[in-house]
Amino acid sequence: SALPGYLIGGLCWFSIPFFLATTLGLACAALESNPAFPYYPLRIPAADVSAGLAAPTAATALLGSNGAIAILILVFMAVTSAASAELIAVSSIFTYDVYRTYFKPQASGKDLIKFSHIAVVTFGCVMGVLAIILKAIGISLGYLYLLMGILVAPAVMPIALTLTWKKQNATAAISGAIGGLVCGLAAWLITASKYYGYVNLESTGGNYPMLAGNLASLACSSIITISISLMKPDDYDWSETKAMKPVDEAPTDLVIDGDDEATLTKASTIAYWASVVMTIVLIFLWPIPMYASKYVFTKGFFTGWVALGFTWAAVAAATAILLPLVETRHLFFGIVGWKGAHAKSEEGLSGGDETAVADSVGGKFIASS
Repeated sequence: SALPGYLIGGLCWFSIPFFLATTLGLACAALESNPAFPYYPLRIPAADVSAGLAAPTAATALLGSNGAIAILILVFMAVTSAASAELIAVSSIFTYDVYRTYFKPQASGKDLIKFSHIAVVTFGCVMGVLAIILKAIGISLGYLYLLMGILVAPAVMPIALTLTWKKQNATAAISGAIGGLVCGLAAWLITASKYYGYVNLESTGGNYPMLAGNLASLACSSIITISISLMKPDDYDWSETKAMKPVDEAPTDLVIDGDDEATLTKASTIAYWASVVMTIVLIFLWPIPMYASKYVFTKGFFTGWVALGFTWAAVAAATAILLPLVETRHLFFGIVGWKGAHAKSEEGLSGGDETAVADSVGGKFIASS
């Protein structure tokens, strides 16, 4: 179930930046000559665009204070959703990969939960302090988004090969990540210095320095990781990975079917080709021809572009809202049915008979779910 979840989730997520840029982003540019525009008669400053204020500006021009409130709610939901995922991810890493691995290998489930709570609170405070510092020194969202590629890209290939290539070794993974980061930072700063003649917040935020840094981070980490792995290849057979068990003190009767070699191989093949096809379409076949041809949208093409954005966003919203309900319908109906039957048993039966009926209904509920 994780495979279709990732694929569907990725396609649904892509509609968000695509649709917002098509609607509110272009609306902000179109409304600059309208008296209702918050900056009228001036254009929206580039710094505000980089800070992500184009969408709330357009919403305010169209709907007034209600538009601003709607954007605030949207941003709040997005931030809390993303932050919760980050907190859980970091907590899991520190709890299982650091605390249990190096400090307390025999930690019980209670110990792990306690430490994970500490990790969540600690990292939450770090996130808040870091956000305040970045805001104070003038780092915008656009700058941070581009810089993120330089900092994160060096780990992409080492992690990908760790999960998919048996010849990858630990030295190659670590060296690739660190070496790629060093090369990316060097390319970023050197390009800013050579292209602009100076290094500061403005020059390092330029398109060419950021592009050079991102490309160097990804390319150098890939070259280093693959080269070291080929010089001293490992021969990992994945037996330790397959033998990993979740930490759970509570006994369970749940039996997971289908995690055999054939099922995993089939899922791996589907994931591989789906990733290849979507990468080629979304990164090469779609944007590059439009950029290379310097195509200027006609009115009809632009109408189709907007219609595509509306359709994609509507389908994504329907999928995200309705699909979980459809997949859990048996559990939902089982709970409702069990409660209804249990209420009837309390009205018409007593003592042992009531318990027997409840047990019988509970058995049906377990079987149905």
